Amino acid sequence: MVDKPLLYNIALSALRLNHTTSDPDTDTKLSVKQLKVIYPLALSKAAADMDLDKTKVIIKLELLNKTHPQWAYVYKYPSNCAKFRRILSDYVQDNQLTRIPSATGTIDGVSCIFSDREEAYAELIPSEPSLSSLNPNAAMAVGFQMALMCPSLVVGKGSTALRQSILQEYLIYKAEAQEDDQNENVDTTPDEFKSEFIMARLGGSSWHSKI
Repeated sequence: MVDKPLLYNIALSALRLNHTTSDPDTDTKLSVKQLKVIYPLALSKAAADMDLDKTKVIIKLELLNKTHPQWAYVYKYPSNCAKFRRILSDYVQDNQLTRIPSATGTIDGVSCIFSDREEAYAELIPSEPSLSSLNPNAAMAVGFQMALMCPSLVVGKGSTALRQSILQEYLIYKAEAQEDDQNENVDTTPDEFKSEFIMARLGGSSWHSKI
């Protein structure tokens, strides 16, 4: 089971530090305190970078009382969003023909999502994904991302080599986490329906795996 102490201990191990923690929130060791500072950002950054289906969530967007000259609706950008994937359509996966147009921006200092979709739902990667949604390789990636984002703990002789090693390990675990995620979310859509050219030739067939 993935929990916060596990992620911290992965980071500590990646940094070649010879100690562990059982409760990061109360641990007074300097290394743990420094990791605590970057933990929320590292978790968010790794979640967005891996972009796993298992960590995605779907939420109804909050309509704002604002207007945009090019879009019918202005929605509030979700606060707990590491990566905005798309406005939810009637399809499990979108291509250029099915994707609902949208854009992001700011109005009066408020981050917004613009769309012509009424009562829109967003598919996104949250900045604080449930740790239970992380597969083992994803947990390793988060821990190594924490180590990468704490350069104050990578010092002294061999620090450059250690940082490069941590980066390479992160990339390996990220790729393996994405492969694990893909294997759990197999797309059974027939190949002929994945081709935008063939869909157009067939008159824009709307057949697809539904949610």
